[in-house]
Amino acid sequence: MSQPHQPPRKRVMVVDDDALVLKVLVLELHVEFEVIPVNSYGAALAVLDAEGDFVAVVSDLDLGSGASGADLLNEVQRRSPSCARVLVSGSADPLDVAAGTARGLIDRFIPKPFGRNEVLSAVRAALNGKHSA
Repeated sequence: MSQPHQPPRKRVMVVDDDALVLKVLVLELHVEFEVIPVNSYGAALAVLDAEGDFVAVVSDLDLGSGASGADLLNEVQRRSPSCARVLVSGSADPLDVAAGTARGLIDRFIPKPFGRNEVLSAVRAALNGKHSA
């Protein structure tokens, strides 16, 4: 018996230089999305160039390579304004987060440590905000 054709899953890129956090993000989001894990700013830009059709990008603030997740999300906004942008951090300055959100660079912010399904909920909310705008 054949199963009905299912539409392709929406794609989300997750970026974190910590392999364990990256794995947690993938596990949390894969229930609903096709998740592309990336471990650096440079790799994220390369993936955006090659496969730029993401509905959302979730990035840690500190990517350990000199460039930040805020820099990455700024570039994502420039290249793909309709892509939802979620920033995750355990060390972000609340004023910087508020400024980034006010300027439209960040759709959602999640402080670390985050709870179960918190990232999935934030991505859903960011996508709903993009579709209702």
